[in-house]
This record gives sequence, structure tokens and C-alpha cells, in this order.
Amino acid sequence: MQDSTKPWIADLTLLLVTAIWGSTFVIVKEAVTGFPPFSFLSLRFAVAALSLLIFSGRRDWLRKDVWRAGGLAGIFLAGGYILQTLGLMSTSPAKAGFITGLSVVMVPMFLGVAARRLPPLPVLAGAAIATLGLAALSLGPGFSLSSGDTLVLLCAFCFALQIITVGRHASFVPTTALTGVQLAVVAALCAVFALFEQRPPAMPAATLNGLLLTAIPATSFAFLLQSKAQRYTSSSHTALIFSAEPVFAALFAYILVGERLGVRGIWGSVLILAGILLAEMVPLLLSARAQQKHPSSGR
Repeated sequence: MQDSTKPWIADLTLLLVTAIWGSTFVIVKEAVTGFPPFSFLSLRFAVAALSLLIFSGRRDWLRKDVWRAGGLAGIFLAGGYILQTLGLMSTSPAKAGFITGLSVVMVPMFLGVAARRLPPLPVLAGAAIATLGLAALSLGPGFSLSSGDTLVLLCAFCFALQIITVGRHASFVPTTALTGVQLAVVAALCAVFALFEQRPPAMPAATLNGLLLTAIPATSFAFLLQSKAQRYTSSSHTALIFSAEPVFAALFAYILVGERLGVRGIWGSVLILAGILLAEMVPLLLSARAQQKHPSSGR
């Protein structure tokens, strides 16, 4: 494969990953309708972690730095999936997809706070526009969020912190093992909560289908594709592609269950997506323009 074609293949691969993740909102909502959410999540991530163990070096899993980084990232990842799954029990898949997408805007905001400086103006503007979109999409009478929307918003916070944690350690530890440890931590934490759940005598068909569709394709397989693709594209470009996840979530919600957002919901979704694109695309374009004006001297 020519080097010039690798970025295109990487972008298409990341778009496929984004579409897979977008489809899971409907699948998970149906899977936990007749089955306890923590039991479902523990099974999903246990299967995913075991599948990654097969494809990664066993010694990598024993490294202390892998467990330090993967453990912390896994806690945030567990918080994200737990809150998202609980939120999906009382909100729609399309709304959950757009609210989860706010994590893309939260990442540069959190990094700016940590560095004690204001984020770039496009990021601030994008965050403001996305917040207006969230209000249009989710606020009910009395300007209050529903319990489901609130849980998914907290989920977006957790996913943003997980992205930051992985970004700080991914260059120093084996990627597959790092991902596998995260998934194992999610499975373990969910299993603890699952001990207090009352499970039905038999797993419903929708739950079994959800487990089969999310454990390997949407978790271990998707994370492996992401890890391989990011060798040939930047983190900013990756985040920009991932901003399409709520669009796929809304598309699959319409195709699979006929969900319609309504006029206000559509405008809210458009504003959220516009805010995400503004926060990600403008800094990317400015960086590319700066590199054209002042190209670095290559070897």
C-alpha cells in the first residue's frame, strides 16, 4: 500500500468505527429493556476484553504502566458506559447520540482548564453553540433536563476524561493491551454492581442479540480498528471524524425504530453538530494553514 493512500484508508476505517458506534444506541436500548443494565455491560465488556487478550501479547498485560494508565482510563470509560446505558432507559437513542457527542467539545475545554488558560476562540464558540443545541434538544417545561438526558450528559463528561487519559499514555504503552485493560476494568466494575441486580431466569432474545452485536463488533473490533487507523492520521482528524457519531445514531434510530426528533429536536441536533464541527474543524484548518506558511524542514 502506498503511503499516500494510507491516510484515506485510515479515515474510511475511522468512519466505519463511528458508524458502528452510532448503531449501538438503538441496540443497547432494546437490549436492556428486559435485562439488568449492569449484568449486560459486565458480559459485554468481559467478552470484549477476552477477545483482545487473544490478539495481544500476554506480557504486555503484566506491565505496571499498562495497568496504571488502563485502570484510570477504564474507570472513566466505565462511568461513561454505565451512565449512558442507564440514560438510554429513559431517553431516545438519537438524543443520547447527540448529547454523547458533546464529549468532543469537552476535551479541549478540559485541557484548557488543566493548563489554566482559555481554550481557543473557536472551541469556546463551538461549546456555546453546542450548549444551545443541547437546550433545544433536551430541555423540557421549566427548563429542566430529563433524568435520562442528565445521565447521558454526565456520560459525555466521563468519555471526555477517558479520551484525555488515553491521549496522555497511548504513545508510551502497547495500545492493544491498554485497550484490553480498560475493557477488563469496565467489566469488573459492572460485575460488582450486577451482584445487586435481579436477573431473569433466561436471557431475552433482544439482550442476546445486543450482546453479540456489541461485544465484538462495537467494542473489541472497533477499538482495534481505531488503534490501527490512528497510526496514519492525527488525533484532531480522528476527533473530527468521530463527530459524525450522533448523525449515525439518529440515522440508525430512524431506520431501525422509526424515531423522529421533531422540528425542535432537529434544530437542537444541528446546533450540537455545528458546535462540534466548529470546535474541531476551525483549529484543524488554522493549523494546516500555518504549516503551509511555515513548513517544517523534513529529513
